[in-house]
Amino acid sequence: MDKSLERKIISEIIGKHIRLARTVKHNLTLENTTELTDLDYNNLAKIERGEQLPSVPTLVKLYETLGISFDEIFDEIIKALAEMRKS
Repeated sequence: MDKSLERKIISEIIGKHIRLARTVKHNLTLENTTELTDLDYNNLAKIERGEQLPSVPTLVKLYETLGISFDEIFDEIIKALAEMRKS
């Protein structure tokens, strides 16, 4: 499988979970989230759109702030990559 495609899949899954946790679970705006995490607004927006893969420290900060489970995300990533490899 193409590594750039794998990276895109991972970025999109992470971004989707961050956006859902931020908007649905916590009813936060991007601005609120950047204040809570001390992250840059534009970078956070790119992460949520799946355009940027966050660093591990950024990911940990976001997941802790938003109460996202790493297990849940990794399970989805593993399943998505396995499906792509079957194709």
